[in-house]
Amino acid sequence: MSKDLSWRPGRLLLPLSYTPYEINAVKIAFYISECCGSPITIFHVRAPDEEEKIDFTIELEKLARKLRVKYEVKEKILHGTFSHNLVASSIVNESDREDYEYIVMPAHRERTYVEFFGRVSDRVVRKTRKKVVIVETPQIGLTLPLTLRRILAATFQETVPDDVVLLATLLTSSASTSDAEIRVMKIVELPPTIPLDEIIESKDFKKPEKIFTRSVGEYIRLLGRPLTPVILPVRESEDVIKYMSNNSIDILLLSVSKPRFRNLLGKREYGIVKRAPVVTLVIVPEA
Repeated sequence: MSKDLSWRPGRLLLPLSYTPYEINAVKIAFYISECCGSPITIFHVRAPDEEEKIDFTIELEKLARKLRVKYEVKEKILHGTFSHNLVASSIVNESDREDYEYIVMPAHRERTYVEFFGRVSDRVVRKTRKKVVIVETPQIGLTLPLTLRRILAATFQETVPDDVVLLATLLTSSASTSDAEIRVMKIVELPPTIPLDEIIESKDFKKPEKIFTRSVGEYIRLLGRPLTPVILPVRESEDVIKYMSNNSIDILLLSVSKPRFRNLLGKREYGIVKRAPVVTLVIVPEA
């Protein structure tokens, strides 16, 4: 584990189409800026004849005043064919052109063929070498509360990656979220036929449990923040959904590997994100 744990306060690129669900990504970018002073550039790719989306820009300005953050806006006008691939390429080109540390990218559930071939967010993740935080809104109308009370940082890996824990602690550093509880979870997939009690008592379960708990203890020591370790044995993604609902989780942070193919999420991660009762941050490492 890194001994220098800190969130680099670099510039944030926030691509927006000014669609209502994207306000969740705006909140996350603004939270980060509020806590560590990261400059924000909103990047809007549009067609030449696009109508002005006044309601969204008013909400944007109101939120910026509330959290006392500033941002600049850049636009890219695409003439001719307007495609997911061209939009994604424009975003990646902008991120390469300037010295951005992170891309905070909104995403939501789309039509089946769009998800199969890759949403704009999926394409950006594949193309860029920057760190990306995908802000997934799994249900229409689902919004992130301004006051976060319970944050869940989860992984299928042996330990939760540094960036996931750092972002979780950063989200509890603002004045509006300082009382939030952070739960750090290892999701353990169980064989379908072996009884749960038998698995939990086995050495194959206890050794990873000890490694994970020790890693969370090290994060507590290095960050000086209280973290609650959780081991969740699951047989299907619905078990994670139930845990979030039963424990009043406000936001989920989920670590994934850099995708090699068209989709950002693997089958098990997709099963969680698409049915999550909360906004989910998918943290993708840099290439």
